[in-house]
Amino acid sequence: MDSRERSKMDSYARIQNVNATHPADITEIAVPGYPFEKTNFDNAVSALKADFLVQGTPGGSAEASALALLLMGKTVVKYAKRGAVKARQIGNTGLAEGLGIPLTDITKATKAGAITVAKNIRKLLNDNLATLTNIIAANITEIDNTITAYDNIKDKPTEVQQVRKADGTDLLEAQFVIADLAANNMLDLLESYYEDTPKQALVNEMELAKQLITTGVRHTKVQFTVLANENNEPLENATALDISNGKVYHANMDGVITIEKHKPGKFHFTVACVGKTSKDVIVDVKRGMNNEVGVRLV
Repeated sequence: MDSRERSKMDSYARIQNVNATHPADITEIAVPGYPFEKTNFDNAVSALKADFLVQGTPGGSAEASALALLLMGKTVVKYAKRGAVKARQIGNTGLAEGLGIPLTDITKATKAGAITVAKNIRKLLNDNLATLTNIIAANITEIDNTITAYDNIKDKPTEVQQVRKADGTDLLEAQFVIADLAANNMLDLLESYYEDTPKQALVNEMELAKQLITTGVRHTKVQFTVLANENNEPLENATALDISNGKVYHANMDGVITIEKHKPGKFHFTVACVGKTSKDVIVDVKRGMNNEVGVRLV
């Protein structure tokens, strides 16, 4: 992801935050046609996230599939937890229990089993949208997109993934075009309904959200996502040794090792975890980017 793409993704996140903050003002009744554009926008953004995830994985289909699985699992569990809280608040213990799944129910399942669990939770959330008022249709769409992303990649051979990476620029640009068009349409609709009204502030928020913030200065970051080869479980005790300076960096509970600032160039790292075979990784660190690397340890 280069600086332009990151600026766009940052802008898209702000736009989604504006939409999430004003749900009552962007309904079909309030602004006819807005939900349609919002759905197109959210779908394009989710597709971009999935494409960046795959392109950022140098190790072929196995690592890409593992990261796509983790993304799907974390997305499903995030909204399941949110829905379970609301269910408990209203006294629906049965629904809360049904939504109370750990991440491992997805990450440790078979490929087909992981899809089934994700779809079951998705259905449970969608069927109870009227009750779970802290879950919105866009959340269901986000889950759908991560399920589709994993389902599309989980069985593909490495050479197919390499083709996808080679063609990735065209795929990304197509999604950027869709997202930008939908964002422009959403702003036009808000202006047509709310400009020079008491809700002018919403129009101003969207205008600011759409602006690309390109400071020209971004940290060069390296980020490893370390998973167990046998079950795709995040390795929270993993470490990355930077051979160039001898520094050791540690993973968080999601198996993510983040080096906030690093020199650009090609660097040798040794990724390790207790009980696993360490792996040497050469990373071509690009300036001003978050250089993401997927690693699976046996």
